[in-house]
Amino acid sequence: MIGGEVQEIKTELISVRQELRRLTEKVEWLMSRPHHVPDPTYPNIVRIDGVQGGEPMIRNKFVTVTTIVALIQYGQTPEQIVGDYDGRLTLADVHGALSYYYSNQVEIEGYLTAHRAALEQVGQ
Repeated sequence: MIGGEVQEIKTELISVRQELRRLTEKVEWLMSRPHHVPDPTYPNIVRIDGVQGGEPMIRNKFVTVTTIVALIQYGQTPEQIVGDYDGRLTLADVHGALSYYYSNQVEIEGYLTAHRAALEQVGQ
């Protein structure tokens, strides 16, 4: 019985190492992207080192594009998001964040994957 448990632990450890390697590659890719070059196409989306992990966020609102996308993916409408932020966000802010997402899906999906993995680690 102990031998089977040891093998199960080894198998799980291999799986965790593979996932860690995959996440490390994504983080390295994200870190290689320019963080200070403003995008004139999205003037209301900014990055500030040390704020929200350097993720793109809505200017002067400190709400990340990733947060907006996650809320939409969980079924909220843009109008519900605006209501949940008690006037701190406008409908234009939410749509601007979504527009940024649709033009930068690989980047934002990378953040979402990393956030979900971190939540799973905390939940274990």
